[in-house]
Amino acid sequence: MKIRNVSLVPALAMIALASFVVVPSAHAGEKYQLPVVIYSNSYYTMAEGILSDTRNSSDSTSYLSCGLYYNQGQPITGYCSARSATGQTAYCYTTDPPAVQVIASLHGDSFVWFDVNANSSVCSFVSTEQSSMYTPKQ
Repeated sequence: MKIRNVSLVPALAMIALASFVVVPSAHAGEKYQLPVVIYSNSYYTMAEGILSDTRNSSDSTSYLSCGLYYNQGQPITGYCSARSATGQTAYCYTTDPPAVQVIASLHGDSFVWFDVNANSSVCSFVSTEQSSMYTPKQ
């Protein structure tokens, strides 16, 4: 039996070259931007935006914030407020424990959406989301 002396370098080079042809190129991932948007009608006001996009926006008017506060003997209160680049504003507060929990889950780069009924300042809806699509604060 005769054994052939074959170099592995050319074979490995061909495999490496073939992998570049077969493997599709990678992309950085989907990106989504949303500075503050406020919509209002006679029934409710809705505000939404991504905290980091609002912070990174070029205008000096818009803001988006949510927070919590506690006064002794009172329930924890959550609140959200927003102002768009055009000067529209929205504000709501809540002591409802599930809504307070949603507000407490916010991060610096979160998407925030809140609704407030037209005849009160109480939050009727609060939502937050973190995603790799959102731009981090700069």
